[in-house]
Amino acid sequence: MSDTINALKDFELQDLYKLLESLEYRSKYYHIDEVFTDEGKFSRANYAKHVQFFDAGADHQIRALIAGNRSGKTYSGFSEATYHCCKLYKHWWKGRKFDHPPVIWICGKTAQNVRDYLQPKLLGRGEPGTGLIPKERIKDITLRSKPSGSVDKITVYWGGDKDNYQGVSEIIFKFYDQGVEAFESGEADLIILDEECPLDIFGECVIRAMVPTKGTKPGSIVMTFTPKKGLTPTVLHILPDGQFPDNNVTPAGIYVQHISMDEVPHLDKETIETVMQQTPMYLRDAVRHGIPSIGSGRIFTASEDMIMYDPEVTKIGFEWPRAFAFDYGQTRSAAIWAAKDPVSKVVYIYAEQEFAYATLPTIAWGLKAKGNWIPGVGDCYQLLGDDRIQVLDQLVEMDVNIYPIGQKNTEASIAKAETLLNTGQVRISKALVKLWSEYRRYSRDEAGRIIKNTSCRTDFIDCFRYLLWAFEDIADTYKEPREEQENASRQEGNRYSWI
Repeated sequence: MSDTINALKDFELQDLYKLLESLEYRSKYYHIDEVFTDEGKFSRANYAKHVQFFDAGADHQIRALIAGNRSGKTYSGFSEATYHCCKLYKHWWKGRKFDHPPVIWICGKTAQNVRDYLQPKLLGRGEPGTGLIPKERIKDITLRSKPSGSVDKITVYWGGDKDNYQGVSEIIFKFYDQGVEAFESGEADLIILDEECPLDIFGECVIRAMVPTKGTKPGSIVMTFTPKKGLTPTVLHILPDGQFPDNNVTPAGIYVQHISMDEVPHLDKETIETVMQQTPMYLRDAVRHGIPSIGSGRIFTASEDMIMYDPEVTKIGFEWPRAFAFDYGQTRSAAIWAAKDPVSKVVYIYAEQEFAYATLPTIAWGLKAKGNWIPGVGDCYQLLGDDRIQVLDQLVEMDVNIYPIGQKNTEASIAKAETLLNTGQVRISKALVKLWSEYRRYSRDEAGRIIKNTSCRTDFIDCFRYLLWAFEDIADTYKEPREEQENASRQEGNRYSWI
């Protein structure tokens, strides 16, 4: 190598030095060129879901990247902000493009949080220009009086090059702890909401983006967060019933991308497992997979990874003991079915059914359809006095093999279910959408009371408790039909004996 350099002529050496200086400059001040590259560790092929999220901006005004921690969600949002504020659209870019210098809001939890974690990603630590926004593109930086070092606004050269810029864009920083009032004025072409924001602030941002600074097309809103607070009003606004849409688009037209820590190459398995060991059980699904957690008030803490099974892989044996649980309501009733593997001793929750405004004959037909020989336990405590037993008696008369739950002990049944879940003795089919929805929301308020309301139903999770509480007492295997007299004797003489 030294002989080759020594053989170069003076003008060739000068050209080489200039090239090396240029490469050093771009490496230091053009960090935006090192992400979502054509090849290498940070190539677009390795971050396909992130690129899909960018692409969706061409057709969807509101997008949400709901992901596990350290999965690149903030970097994705800020990379997009950089492409727009500088007009540095790459050859592969299929997302939205602005034809004018945009006004961009970067929003975070607090001024200190934005200063310490968000600003450095855009500006760099220490010298401005060592972050995602190239140094030569930064026109001016306006600081706030408090906290020290907090940036209020960045003006950025947009389009062209350093000899002929086409305009100047603005990046304005806002904080959720300022309250919704701080978001009630002004217009923005792009709003980046980093980490989950209160629903009223989200609503105000939608209004601010409806009227663009130029043109007629509304501004874009990008949300990037890990749902550690659980099924909050904001999360439920984006994910109705807490479920990710199959085609990435919600009924309201919001594009949602879901990314797990396991899907990004910059996190190896050892790192992920180390993070999980240091993460409280109730937060692990949120931190790792971006699945909404209920937070410290969550009742069942078992990770979904541990208790979910694929019914296409695990088949329920015909000879396995089975049972069901039923919860009656005057407008909505629920039932779930379970079977126990006689070898592993694991109970598999394999079916669910909802009865909305259904008559008792309809309910009876639905309960018997999965096997009239399967015994069940039922609760009718929404009714008063004798009406409770009368409903079950009517179901029995319709040949439903069901027992009353008797005196309910909610805390004892919760404790038993939690023990079975955390010791791997219960698995729930991933196909049971309604049970999973309630499982994720099942929580207590600050006073320790179980939360029950129209947005936090417990019909299926109550069935879950009943079934695990009574399964060993009532579960049965398939037998040939019994004589009518024997069956009647059991129904009338022994129906309440196990309670």
